[in-house]
Amino acid sequence: MKKNIILYAISLFAVFTVQADIIVTPRVSNTLRFNADDIWNINIQYIGSGSPQVIIEATLNSSQGVVLTAKSNSTSLKVGLNSFTSISLGTQQLKYAHRNMEEVVTVLGSLPSGSYSICYRVKCIEPNCNGAGQNAVSGESGDCSDLTVEPSTPLLLSYPEDNTTLSINNKRPTFSWIPPNPISQISGFNYQYTLVEARKNQHCEDAIQRNRPLFRQQGLINNVLPFPSDKNGLDTGKKYCWQVHGLTGKTPLVQSEVWELKLKAEKEDTLQLTYHKLSANHVKTFDIPKKFGVIHQEKKRKNTLVYKILDIETNKSVKDGELAVLYGENKIDFDLTKLYKAQANKLFQLQIFNGEKMISQMKFKFQ
Repeated sequence: MKKNIILYAISLFAVFTVQADIIVTPRVSNTLRFNADDIWNINIQYIGSGSPQVIIEATLNSSQGVVLTAKSNSTSLKVGLNSFTSISLGTQQLKYAHRNMEEVVTVLGSLPSGSYSICYRVKCIEPNCNGAGQNAVSGESGDCSDLTVEPSTPLLLSYPEDNTTLSINNKRPTFSWIPPNPISQISGFNYQYTLVEARKNQHCEDAIQRNRPLFRQQGLINNVLPFPSDKNGLDTGKKYCWQVHGLTGKTPLVQSEVWELKLKAEKEDTLQLTYHKLSANHVKTFDIPKKFGVIHQEKKRKNTLVYKILDIETNKSVKDGELAVLYGENKIDFDLTKLYKAQANKLFQLQIFNGEKMISQMKFKFQ
């Protein structure tokens, strides 16, 4: 009975001693460049017995999913540290998850900039691992390491400059950026532009990730983007954030920093009004701001006039009211902020009446 127990203990010890660990560690010498061959620049720590013949499988992943898979040529492991290179190990099989990624790597001589992970699986070629036992390579579950490839020529934003405050008259700026070369020469390379509004005390880096885009344009070929005519212009007092991504097809390759811009707030208390002298026979069309004034010469000691503002296209009144005037020169202020949002070049007519008689008028459009 004791003999059987002793034999069982010996066999149990043998099973556990052959289950050696495999630790795979990549060696990255250049963070600006990493291609498929560099996958095999690795160290393998083997704690076991014998010299099993193995192949190594590698999977490279990004945040978008699998980038490529590779299988090495066969090699033998020795106990202790095994150091390999792309020359000493070599590639038996290589497959990219997307066709255009292979072109990118060929043009750049490297993977695009970004964050990746590399996972390795070591497998014995022979079922018994050349006498070391079928469990000699217990690293088959896979070892993964993080990898960051830095951009050699980044995508740089150009205009409007970061943290700039635009003029009140520049509500529809043109955006521009500097292409990342040589990656921008890849066929199918395009840009995606994103503009968001930041909430109070929110940083632009957070806003560009979390907030719903005010404007997003995809598939851009040029590095200049005029503000779209079908979108409302920028508002004063708000903070905007913008960023540009570079893609091949729909695969992200590179991205710019996130820049911030604002539109200068108009100082209402210092806004100088321009006053226009009116007559009954004005033929000139005036370009006016949303706040302006007119000069009326009153011949009575006291009077009440009425006014109407007509949309000339429809001949309908869009604003009216009374004007209390005194004898002599009267400066009358008009605030047409609500009408100011009307489309460009829309014509209006201001008419002033004394009773039923129109005594003065002017045609105008907003600046």
